[in-house]
Amino acid sequence: MHATASKAVQATCDHAPLPSSAQAADPTRSTAAIPPHANAGARQGLADTRIDRGIAALYDTLAAALLRTPDAPIAADVYQAAELLGRPFPHGGGEAPGESGEEKPIERESLGRHARRPEPSAPPADQPTDLTWLEQRFYDRFLVPTTGVFIPLAEGCVTGAETAGAHGRIAWGPREGRLTAHVRTLYDQAGFQPASLTHSLAPSAMRDDFLGCELAFLAFLRHPGASEGTARGDQDARDRFAHAFLRRHGAWFDRAADLMEAQDDDFYARVVRLAALVARADLQLLDERITPPTP
Repeated sequence: MHATASKAVQATCDHAPLPSSAQAADPTRSTAAIPPHANAGARQGLADTRIDRGIAALYDTLAAALLRTPDAPIAADVYQAAELLGRPFPHGGGEAPGESGEEKPIERESLGRHARRPEPSAPPADQPTDLTWLEQRFYDRFLVPTTGVFIPLAEGCVTGAETAGAHGRIAWGPREGRLTAHVRTLYDQAGFQPASLTHSLAPSAMRDDFLGCELAFLAFLRHPGASEGTARGDQDARDRFAHAFLRRHGAWFDRAADLMEAQDDDFYARVVRLAALVARADLQLLDERITPPTP
């Protein structure tokens, strides 16, 4: 709940008349003591917190899918996230998201659904997941450069990628450069430690600007305080940090999804596309919530 809304409700309650005996007997009867605007502010604060928790959970889910070799819980979490966002992964044939026309933005209310999802233990029965194949695809995608679907899923590599030659060979951008250095600086400023992340990647692949790291960083920034005692000012500062990070470092998510889909529109290409959609919706939300300072 926002601090301003909380104070407004508390001030009203402090001066509210005691309920009548009939009202005390029936707590569903309102005393009409709380002004509508205060109640609305409280409701908005709770809605914002639910959405923020949902966004953080989504970033966490997608980061785990890119950082760790797949298992049943990881696959189930991804399938459930896609379903809750209205972007279910196709199975048994069917049309993939975006193939029937322009990609529609994610509805804001759906962002909060992942915050109150039941914990899955395995992929749903209608999502036939071959974990052996998925594990091999994880290696092919992120660890074995000689496969036809390999991608160094790091911001500097993808942003600087160029297609050359008759066969469309991709020349990836630099492994270390100003973008990577800037991301590392932001991690340090925010107190985020990517070295603490659990992952299954080789050291050469696990760079600070790897997409899984950046998503984990966004989850770190966007997770609201676990209790009402968390300072609102601190959360506002984290929101501003996330806003600045998305504006500076979020645009490449879509480019990565485009490149992966051109190779093969598989599970991991869809994970990255989902990450791009979530980041875009989050940026729009933060654009509206945060008023940039006047220069």
